[in-house]
Amino acid sequence: MELELFRKLVLEAFDGLPRAFRKRIENVGLEVEEGAMHEANQLILGRYHGVPLTLRTSWYGNVLPDRITIYQGSIEQVTQDPAAMKKLVQEVIKHEVGHYFGLEEEDMHD
Repeated sequence: MELELFRKLVLEAFDGLPRAFRKRIENVGLEVEEGAMHEANQLILGRYHGVPLTLRTSWYGNVLPDRITIYQGSIEQVTQDPAAMKKLVQEVIKHEVGHYFGLEEEDMHD
């Protein structure tokens, strides 16, 4: 998929989050990496870089924005179907935003 179209999918997924969550998200950058990400023989679809809200204390301030990175190449390795890709991007965005709010992996699975 063309990079700009993929970026649009990512922004739409972020904008599609419940308003109550979007209103509480501050100082977070959203970025797309074109390539795939592998770590310990696992395909990484997205990653939250930062300090979760639940771990922030009075020392937290004057820091660079947290970041959520979505790996286009990884997602394209999972699916090429546009509808499935849109759904997967939505799931990855929700998952990474969950980390921002301090949710653990086990809290984010059905």
